[in-house]
Amino acid sequence: MQPLSSPKTSDRDVSVGTDGGAPVAFRFHPRALAALGRNLVTNDVVAVMELVKNSYDALATKVEVRIRPAGQGSDAPYIEIADDGHGMDYATIVDVWCVIATPFREENPVARIGRRARSVTGEKGLGRLSAARLGRNLDVITRTPGGTVLQLSLDWEELQSADDLADTTIKVYSRSADAFDGEHGTRIRIGSLRSSWGQEKVDDLRGHLARLVSPFAKVEDFSITLDASGDEHGSTLEIAAPEFMAEPKYMMKGGVTGDGTIRAEYSYRPIGSRTGRERELLETWPAVVAAFPPKERKAIDVDHPDCGPFQFEIRAWDLTTEDTRDIAEVFGEARSRIRGAISSQRGISVYRDDILVLPKSDGTRDWLGLDVRRISRVGPRLSTRQVVGYVRITKAANPRIVDTSDREGLVSNSATVAFEALIFRIVALLEIERHSDRMAEKEPGHAKDLFAKVTAVPLIARLEALQDGGGDVGDAIKAVQAFDHELDQTRVVIEKRFGYYSRLAVIGTIAQLVIHEIRNRTTVIGRGLRKARELAARAQDRVVGQALRMAKTSIVALDVLADRFAPLASRGYRPGRRTSIVEESIDRCLAMHAREIQANRVTVDILGGGRTAVRIDPSEIDAIVLNLVLNALYWTRRHTGERRLRFRLADGPKPNRVTVSLDDSGPGLHADDRERVFWPGVTRKPDGFGMGLTVASELVDGHGGKMRTVVPGELGGATFEFDLPLAKTKTDKGQL
Repeated sequence: MQPLSSPKTSDRDVSVGTDGGAPVAFRFHPRALAALGRNLVTNDVVAVMELVKNSYDALATKVEVRIRPAGQGSDAPYIEIADDGHGMDYATIVDVWCVIATPFREENPVARIGRRARSVTGEKGLGRLSAARLGRNLDVITRTPGGTVLQLSLDWEELQSADDLADTTIKVYSRSADAFDGEHGTRIRIGSLRSSWGQEKVDDLRGHLARLVSPFAKVEDFSITLDASGDEHGSTLEIAAPEFMAEPKYMMKGGVTGDGTIRAEYSYRPIGSRTGRERELLETWPAVVAAFPPKERKAIDVDHPDCGPFQFEIRAWDLTTEDTRDIAEVFGEARSRIRGAISSQRGISVYRDDILVLPKSDGTRDWLGLDVRRISRVGPRLSTRQVVGYVRITKAANPRIVDTSDREGLVSNSATVAFEALIFRIVALLEIERHSDRMAEKEPGHAKDLFAKVTAVPLIARLEALQDGGGDVGDAIKAVQAFDHELDQTRVVIEKRFGYYSRLAVIGTIAQLVIHEIRNRTTVIGRGLRKARELAARAQDRVVGQALRMAKTSIVALDVLADRFAPLASRGYRPGRRTSIVEESIDRCLAMHAREIQANRVTVDILGGGRTAVRIDPSEIDAIVLNLVLNALYWTRRHTGERRLRFRLADGPKPNRVTVSLDDSGPGLHADDRERVFWPGVTRKPDGFGMGLTVASELVDGHGGKMRTVVPGELGGATFEFDLPLAKTKTDKGQL
């Protein structure tokens, strides 16, 4: 075998034997240090954050960040991070600071001085290399409690010009006690900055520093100040969030247990009000999995999440013109700063042991993908700019949830996928509750009672009572004024309800358009299919024939869809046949989902078994029953106990009417949702549109009835009931 040589070893022959081989050691070129610092950290703000985190790990109680661009009281621009932490002695500089990728923090996860202790944030041993991204020169001066002042300096460009890392050294000097301002700590000054620091970048840094420590931590012995020339808020600014951000309009907080159960408390507080709505929520891991996109379920364990327990708190605002005005008035904030303050902390932030993991930059504020998800439902879903969220994990409980080396994301694995799925579901629950409260502000109702209070009967009764009782003109004026006030309140209600019916009318218009387009297209496609079937029959091509039969089935399904939209498209819609048999409608709707019922082992009972004729078109009663069945099946599937549906028929609330009830054994309805489930857009399904029960209740209302909920339900879950007019002739009078 011929000897191998390289330019470095050309002056000496190295024989490589076939037995033991020749040992060759790995070496790092000094350029690796600068490359790691510049490329591992993605931007300047992240680099400063990493250095501030080092101060936190050093048990500092205060950190001052000073930014001095050129021409602002300094001959050369610089960035300085000064803290009052425990500092470094000579041994620490040699054995820890100068060891790249040191395992020191991993081996010592808790920093201690006396009784004070903190879980440290660093573990990769690369954070100090962030300085290489910010500037060419680095000057460090440090002191331990009772120790001497030490100083070291380095030039990254000179360092990387060496041929071998082993040939590079830095010198550590001892300085006098007055060279360091303070009893202990570290000051890092970075000179020859590689980029400029304008107001926009400073504002970005301020927002990130305000989020560095988790609100869960309640760390009272750690503060950050930012001193940046040109800062409109003063030369030195203590980093703190505005007061109004502690009192959001909507908030969801709680925790996730090790088995993936979400336990949350939702609160709604109109701005400036002490009253609102609160609700406790519970969601199991199977329900979270069911809400996960089917194509992505393979990435998670459907029986148990791979991530550990964590805590969360998510705050949200509407950010309408009215809301920002109210915030400004209640909290004394400038309206121009409200959106900016929320924007500076926007998104869902993840904290590990109470220190920020991500996002570290503006480009990754939406690391969870909320804005992309919102495109499909702009109204009910929240955007990143409306949310300030905090998720707290611990290194001990979630060892597999770690940030990537560039500090801009989480390492992809099954634990991270489960973690993100749970956060998505928490946000979805918040969106559902928020949308419900927004709809409550609009106070929708049925048309038949819309003008119930627009009558002079109460006023006349009061005036007659005054006349009989000897009242004078003053009493009459007061009665009229009271009546006027009541009319004014009624007017407000009518305006709100008009908005509801306007939206429903728009939906009806869209439904008409959908029906028109579907039927036009299916007619043309149907003609083409008939011609294609003739050609396929002549050619005796079975494969083509089968494909055409499948296409015909799809066309029929589209026609059925158009029929189901028809009742919503026009309130005046009245197909030809006006009598239906309730039991037949129930059978048809159950048959449509027989496979799902069987697969999920759902028991279905229909009490009675007669033939109850009602004055309603079959397509309308099918739309009512089908929406109730779909709703019951969805929630029953997410229940771990017995899965059961039961239909009941009974005498109606008035003569010649029948009441139809559907009970299920699902999780049931919360008392707050008894009426809201019928409002348009209100749904607890992750991808639902909240129109099914709205359509069903409107159809019942059109026949003089009312759809109601019973809480708690007859089978422990939900119970829905509605009444319809009986036909003049019943084929089975003993049914009711």
